[in-house]
Amino acid sequence: MKKFTYQFSSSDLETLYFVLSSTTDLLPVLALDDFDECAKTNQAKYARSAARKLEKLDTKISSDELQASFNALVLSARILYKEIPVSEEIFDFFSKYAFSIEKLLPIFSDHLSDQLHI
Repeated sequence: MKKFTYQFSSSDLETLYFVLSSTTDLLPVLALDDFDECAKTNQAKYARSAARKLEKLDTKISSDELQASFNALVLSARILYKEIPVSEEIFDFFSKYAFSIEKLLPIFSDHLSDQLHI
């Protein structure tokens, strides 16, 4: 894996914080064939850790936190593409970040697998 050197804008950080927090809160109720219980636990653990660091504007995140961030972006995109059913209210929250999610996905996928993974 290449070194991750992308410089996040404030909008990027806001989007990442939202997708990390929101997808972690939604993990128990989302219908996900890609995640077993162990993967959900790891995703939640590393997503919370990454969100705490981003909240403090600490962008030095581990490879596990980077993977969790990518996973959260992929899950968010799947919500936006209506591949994962959610309420209209939740969809509306994610749609506010659609542009940034689409912007960040290829940046992360250049460094990580295109598959959800923990």
